[in-house]
Amino acid sequence: MTIERIVIATRSEGKMRELRDVFAAASLAVTDPTELGIPETPIEDD
Repeated sequence: MTIERIVIATRSEGKMRELRDVFAAASLAVTDPTELGIPETPIEDD
């Protein structure tokens, strides 16, 4: 059985903990940008 992986666009550890539990019930794994080595980008003002 292959577990599908979903990338969640958040860097909030608390939110990731919650989402991991929710998606695990559906046999889905979640990954955040940090785990993939994606650097944080600065927020731009308009």
